[in-house]
Amino acid sequence: MTDESIDFRTRVIISLQIMDAWEFNKQEINLMEVTELDGYKNYYFDNIYSKLFGPIFNLTYTCKKVVLESDVEKLLAYIQDMKLPKDPERRLAYLDGDTFSLQILNKKYEWHGAVPKGWEPLELVVKWIEILSEFQQFKEVLQRKLRLKKLRLINLRKHHPYSLPKKYMLYIEKLDPAGLFYRLSDAMEFVKSDNLWLELEQEPTNTYDKNAIKVMGCSKMDTKIVRRHIGYLPRGYAAAISIYKNFHELKPYLHRTYYDYRTKKVCVEFEIAGPVDRRKDFQEALIKAHIEDKTLAYDKNIII
Repeated sequence: MTDESIDFRTRVIISLQIMDAWEFNKQEINLMEVTELDGYKNYYFDNIYSKLFGPIFNLTYTCKKVVLESDVEKLLAYIQDMKLPKDPERRLAYLDGDTFSLQILNKKYEWHGAVPKGWEPLELVVKWIEILSEFQQFKEVLQRKLRLKKLRLINLRKHHPYSLPKKYMLYIEKLDPAGLFYRLSDAMEFVKSDNLWLELEQEPTNTYDKNAIKVMGCSKMDTKIVRRHIGYLPRGYAAAISIYKNFHELKPYLHRTYYDYRTKKVCVEFEIAGPVDRRKDFQEALIKAHIEDKTLAYDKNIII
């Protein structure tokens, strides 16, 4: 393809802007004319929707809609036949009314709320533009996406896929850190961060359980690594690992995190893997820990 074949001129024929004072958004519809070198003309609408209120939705979205030349000609013919007074009688406008700005080539019309007396044909022009541009359909699809975006921000759900190293398998599935309720602040900051992983850290100085193993929530921002204590490995597993004696071989994997901004509910779900050839040793350690401490209940998430 040569450079000459893609040369064209583009201009705005009609520009309609509507500022919605109630929903705090701006709608802009531009009718674009593209003239190629051979004189052939194409037309399309450039739809722009902007949310102007609030830190979450201060964003702009665009969409293009191709339109037939015959439809554009009908619209321009109607506009050309309009006879509008230069100084129309402005009607009473309410504070929560929409503000309209309609520019047709070198002429510009502006009003707030109801269209001024004498400019009633502009209402049909606005409606015509919205129909041809399919702006309402674009807006409805976009609003559905924004609602989903808001829900994702309110309910921060993340699944963390992972792959096990060779000759490793899962020992325990879907495990929650014990005592996370008492460390909500650190847990919240952890799940809201990016680049997450978990580490297990033995705590032999723990006065309540000499086998205690801390669950550390780790995150990385740029080159900085932040480690937060978000809970403990449940006591039964910590006792089993003490009997197993190969703590360094066990690897925790983050499976799912959840945070609800409204209720402040936090969930951290993880799994533990170990060498395939030591699975039997780990199972025996779990059984022995259960026999030695009758308060330890059997957990259905243990891989048998």
